[in-house]
Amino acid sequence: MFELISTLGCAAAGAVAGAVKGASIGIAVGGPVGAIAGTIPCAIVGGVTGALAGNNVGHRIDKR
Repeated sequence: MFELISTLGCAAAGAVAGAVKGASIGIAVGGPVGAIAGTIPCAIVGGVTGALAGNNVGHRIDKR
């Protein structure tokens, strides 16, 4: 019985250690991926907004 408890305890400790290691790897990989994924839509929105604003200004200048 003691061996079973010891084995289960070791398995649980191994699972916790694996989860901690997996989380740190996930954070290390997920951080840059999340930054890129967040930057691309912002860059697109910023580019479209800038183009529309520039087009509007150019149109107003041409009207004068």
